[in-house]
Amino acid sequence: MDFKEAIELIWENRKYKTTSEKEAVSHLNEEVAESLNALLRGDRETAQAELEDALSCMLIAFKTLEINPDEAVLRQVNRMKKQPQRIMHIYTDRVEIKVNDEAKGGWAIWSADDLREAEKMAREFNCQIVKEDIPKQKWFSDLGKPQRLEESAISKNRITNSQPTCYNNQQLMFEIKKNARKN
Repeated sequence: MDFKEAIELIWENRKYKTTSEKEAVSHLNEEVAESLNALLRGDRETAQAELEDALSCMLIAFKTLEINPDEAVLRQVNRMKKQPQRIMHIYTDRVEIKVNDEAKGGWAIWSADDLREAEKMAREFNCQIVKEDIPKQKWFSDLGKPQRLEESAISKNRITNSQPTCYNNQQLMFEIKKNARKN
């Protein structure tokens, strides 16, 4: 049986008469929610029955919204192939998130715990992790050691107009205040 035949068969045998598109989609939503609730209760049999009812509701919604199911499947497959590319760029002092090469956000890294949390978050949101211009042996190996201002605060590809961040922030703040007093 193809989609169009299935829609017509369900439409002819539906339990309720739909009066609007919103009502059809609302019925679909209710059946999916009931299926989920049954699964959460551990009642797999009821969950399956509710999901089958949801299938009927979806076909009724397709008919009500005048959606061609064959075309809808093809459109959905194309959307699935065009998933956004999410990349988390990890630098020694910060994290940046880009979606399809567009910067969407970022934050400072202050410790090894921050780094672990960032990597955990990347896995949760299915982000590719790229560790930028950082020698592998340097990852947090200098944590707590005094660093010179120009080494710790300014990376090659970054210009900041705010207070820079680094691993040893106390030393950096001392250097900034010392330089400010001179001026």
